[in-house]
Amino acid sequence: MKKPIVYLDNSATTQVDTAVVEVMTEMMLHNYGNPSSLHFMGTAALNAVFQSRCQVAQVIGCETQDIIFTSGGTESNNLAIKGCCHKNKSKGKTIITTAIEHSSVLKSFESLQKEGFIIKIIYPNKETHLIEAQDLIDAVDEDTIFLSMMHVNNETGEILPVEKVIEGVKKKNPQVLIHCDCVQSFAKRKVNIYHFDADFISMSGHKIYASKGVGALYIKDKSSILPLVQGGSQEKGLRVGTENTASIVGMGKACSLAIAHMSDTNQKIQKLHDLFIKELYTIPDIHINSPKNALPFIINFSLLGHKAYDILSFMEQKDIYISNGSACEKGAKSHVLIAAGYSDEVIEGGLRISLGKYNTENDIHIFISALKDYISTVSPTSYLFK
Repeated sequence: MKKPIVYLDNSATTQVDTAVVEVMTEMMLHNYGNPSSLHFMGTAALNAVFQSRCQVAQVIGCETQDIIFTSGGTESNNLAIKGCCHKNKSKGKTIITTAIEHSSVLKSFESLQKEGFIIKIIYPNKETHLIEAQDLIDAVDEDTIFLSMMHVNNETGEILPVEKVIEGVKKKNPQVLIHCDCVQSFAKRKVNIYHFDADFISMSGHKIYASKGVGALYIKDKSSILPLVQGGSQEKGLRVGTENTASIVGMGKACSLAIAHMSDTNQKIQKLHDLFIKELYTIPDIHINSPKNALPFIINFSLLGHKAYDILSFMEQKDIYISNGSACEKGAKSHVLIAAGYSDEVIEGGLRISLGKYNTENDIHIFISALKDYISTVSPTSYLFK
């Protein structure tokens, strides 16, 4: 009998919900019209996309028309950052972000810097290892046109002070447009635009049990942004090309499920998180890298004296799947832990456990047991950190 898989990498991607698979299958087999076609099947597909737009909008409490579908969080980030900066470059050239953002944000900023924009990157406080709201607010000046920051860090679960930053930045310079990457918090933590007054919000489907290849971008004012691609009128002309209707409908379904079960899911995840932390502290040389107020879905820790890659390989042999950081970085050292000022030993040993609705207490016990097995078979003295 095949060993059960223990999947603890839900921040990288999630198992698609069977209810999502069902609605996607229906779209692909029976309602496969092009939403831009004027006949009945096209209209039926268009209506399905509209319903999904409503379902996504409901999660953040925005107007349905303010949601644009994309291929995922990375495209949403690129569209918001580049599209907004290109549109508003006559108003200023300074743009701000943090050092712990997803690579799609940091790479977009690097690209804009080559075009002549002035970038300011804010690092975590070296004592708390956290992003401080005042540092972002202080970086804003009269030349600033754009600020991008994530809501929840994808590696440590740190909840950034987005509301405080938005309030402070808008008060200091009302022309600054603010983008928030909510990929890791979307449909997990309540985000309402009336209390979270960002100009752009990025979302992703495959983090919430929908399929890969679909995401969304909330845009408060469509006149504040330019499209990255030309060629059609879909998505208000801001994200042209035939819509990925099956995946869009799947994301809509995943959103409706998330809203219906958010309270129960969060209670379950919090219980699993607390159990995991308790069990970790039974192991010597554990360093918890996630802050105390982190989103409970993500736990980042280091086994001091050991390299993360060796632990990952050991776990994979036991069909236990975890990560050492963002999947998009392909196993590279965590730029988040580096930016936060942690020691080489912490950085080298950094591991991320990310919980999901299908995880159980037994998954936690299996992982902890495996980690103890690893420690008993591998000597830490073979790893010296200079």
